[in-house]
Amino acid sequence: EEQQRALQQQLHSQAEAWEDQRSALEGRLLRSGEAESVARARAEEEAQQVGGMRREVQACHDEMQCAEQAYAQAFREWVGARKAAAEEARIAQRQHEAAEEAFARLRV
Repeated sequence: EEQQRALQQQLHSQAEAWEDQRSALEGRLLRSGEAESVARARAEEEAQQVGGMRREVQACHDEMQCAEQAYAQAFREWVGARKAAAEEARIAQRQHEAAEEAFARLRV
């Protein structure tokens, strides 16, 4: 009887230890699941942020390409205007020289 009580006590203690261990494992599992959910939510948020940054970078890239094209067009127009101005200056110079020659002939 004493032995049986000791054995029952031992079994009861073992059952309590197993129950404590099971509760601890359930708690860890629950915390692990919560941590996983938090990590997943953070990963999704970061993915959205990265997606937003990619869109911003693409928009900046597109704007930069437009600006480069506008600059190239403006430069071509400036070069054209400069060439036209140089041609007009040459024409004006020739007209001036012709006028001087005509004036010189009138003097003689």
